[in-house]
Amino acid sequence: MRSTSSQAPCDDIVCQLMSFRHAWDALAAWISVALAVFVVIGILGLVTAWVALRHARLAAQSARDRRVADAWMSAITEAQLFVTTAERVSESDRRLARREVTRRVAVAQGVSALDEVDPQARLGDAVRERISAAVNSDDAEYANAQLRDARLSLRSWVRKDAAALKRDSALDHR
Repeated sequence: MRSTSSQAPCDDIVCQLMSFRHAWDALAAWISVALAVFVVIGILGLVTAWVALRHARLAAQSARDRRVADAWMSAITEAQLFVTTAERVSESDRRLARREVTRRVAVAQGVSALDEVDPQARLGDAVRERISAAVNSDDAEYANAQLRDARLSLRSWVRKDAAALKRDSALDHR
């Protein structure tokens, strides 16, 4: 028995060219879809890389800020120790303690200068002036007030900086 097909075999050249054109159109469609997928993946990759770099920058900034705050807090603590013990120690011990406070302040200024951030420079100037006033004062109450103000300035800066970092991080997640 002979089977009948709904399509006749393609014997002429026009029919063969038309089937070739349909195959070419199908291939072009698949290539277009593949290119669109690669473009979307590329854009997603770029966005992911940008977010990762931003998070790395925020983490590095947070670490630098913690280092600055720790250096200044060390200087304040050393100054507090100097103020507390200044009346009970000899003059030579006071000079040594004053040098240690000066050294800690210099270290804190150096750590702040490495970051080259203007708000930290202003913070450092304010804290340094208060430490200097406390160490050079003969009035223990005034010195303690200066150190308390220095500590409050430092804590306020740390809170503001942490809030700014959180805000920047939250913007990345949108």
